[in-house]
Amino acid sequence: MGVLIQPEDGGTFKYIKDIATMICDKGSLPCQIKASPKVLSFNNSYCCSTIDKDPILNNFNFGICAITQKPCSGCISLLMWQDFKKDVFIDSHNALIDKSTINCATGGKIQFINSGQ
Repeated sequence: MGVLIQPEDGGTFKYIKDIATMICDKGSLPCQIKASPKVLSFNNSYCCSTIDKDPILNNFNFGICAITQKPCSGCISLLMWQDFKKDVFIDSHNALIDKSTINCATGGKIQFINSGQ
């Protein structure tokens, strides 16, 4: 069972958990995020927060980059998460939700296609 939240604006969102699937608009493959270990877990898996952006620790690999024509794992450099939950913190970092996105310095935009719930 997933956690579906309905904020005051009437929209809905889900919190992002370990193994949520993402896509990069410049990548050739989807990939799953591997959440970093945290104090808080939900149904035996970790929830993701804005600290989860390290390409190696969080296992980001979107296949071949359309910009560089090289494997993503060798050129990915992530900027800052956007559209995270501003009033919920996991180990002092904002919680990620299914509307969260992050840009790569190479030029791609990464978004979630499922929450991992």
